Amino acid sequence: GFDLATDRNGNMIFAYFGGANIQNSITVMKITPSGDPFWGEDGLYWPGSPPYSQDIKVVVTEDNFITVAWSSSDSLKLQRVSPEGELQWATPLTFDFPSGEFFYLCDMQASSEGSVILSWSYVMSDLSNPVQLWAQKVSATGELLWNSSHVRIVDDGGIFRTGRPRFVSDGDGGAVFCWFTGFPYECFIQHVLADGMEKYEHGGLRVSTNEVRTRVFPVVSYCKRSRHIFVFWAEKSPDLTHDAIYGQKISSEGERLWGEHGHEFVPMIPTLYLQMRSARVANSTLVACISSLAEAQDQIVAIHVSDNGTHRWPGGAVTACTRLSRKRYFELSRSARGGALLTWVDHRNDEGDVFAQSVSFEGTLGGCTTTRSDFDCDGDVDLHDFFSLVPCITGPGLAPEPSCETADLDFDVDVDLEDIALFQKMFTD
Repeated sequence: GFDLATDRNGNMIFAYFGGANIQNSITVMKITPSGDPFWGEDGLYWPGSPPYSQDIKVVVTEDNFITVAWSSSDSLKLQRVSPEGELQWATPLTFDFPSGEFFYLCDMQASSEGSVILSWSYVMSDLSNPVQLWAQKVSATGELLWNSSHVRIVDDGGIFRTGRPRFVSDGDGGAVFCWFTGFPYECFIQHVLADGMEKYEHGGLRVSTNEVRTRVFPVVSYCKRSRHIFVFWAEKSPDLTHDAIYGQKISSEGERLWGEHGHEFVPMIPTLYLQMRSARVANSTLVACISSLAEAQDQIVAIHVSDNGTHRWPGGAVTACTRLSRKRYFELSRSARGGALLTWVDHRNDEGDVFAQSVSFEGTLGGCTTTRSDFDCDGDVDLHDFFSLVPCITGPGLAPEPSCETADLDFDVDVDLEDIALFQKMFTD
């Protein structure tokens, strides 16, 4: 397995299992924007028993340090690394498995003051028991900031047995989680606050109360300003032969603001929507996934949804890749020049190549090739772009939400009057 992150200086952080120097090592490379290895050709490495496939995560923390987490044969481990490449803990922080049972790393995100939040599934030796979802917050010094027995987000209800649910930071030291259960499939969300307390009832808040259909593969995003949660999923027909894309907006109090059943954004068709991904942009959410029409007949579809529950793109969904072929390992991220960057492994030619597609905020393929201030990628910098900039203003020294990173025009990790001054210089209409 491997994972990637980017630090505030534009360096790529690449963590993976293996390396030329120590068998079964954990290796971390820092690659500069010009492609040079910052920590030498071999990077950093330290011994580690073999992790399970894909069970390695790396994040850049608020203070520009790096935290790596991985699952080994008998425990879950973490290590913190300085920007200069110095290991911060004499030995990795270790969570040992109960005898005969396993922790599978699900996700890790940076949190406040150099801390990280990580989650993992707990699989018991007796497979008749539900798979649980646990989480913990770890400080920059390796201290456990939540319950020493960890936060058990899902226990009795269980998560889908092979699922690796993802979560997002809430920007205030907590995190918002989503997952789906085994059959009958149902999607839930939970907000764990900075002190490790669950905001909603234990076991999570259902995204829909529809008892006729089921739902899978949820993806969640969070707006710190409004404190609304946005979650999207694949809604399944009763006979499980058709899928639709649904979404829900949940208030801080747990109200389902887009109706008790959620809102349909892409109607039911005979397909399977897989590997749902999303990213926040100013006052809206980009959502994309694989649409599997049949065996090895996959496409990529995307939607852009305003916070009021309407489509931002006139035609609704955009097919970002029409070529029918087997597709795997789909990911979505915000592009530094606006819009979204979609990547996946495609088997159209052989055993698999990495493909990418850029989608602009306006739904055109190929992305934004104009100035950084053209937030809507329509070829000019006007009041429409200004209205996208205003909600992102944080003030000096305050980092913007991830959805507002492109509004940091002077790259100083805040959005303030200096960014507005730069925007004025770029104004064209």
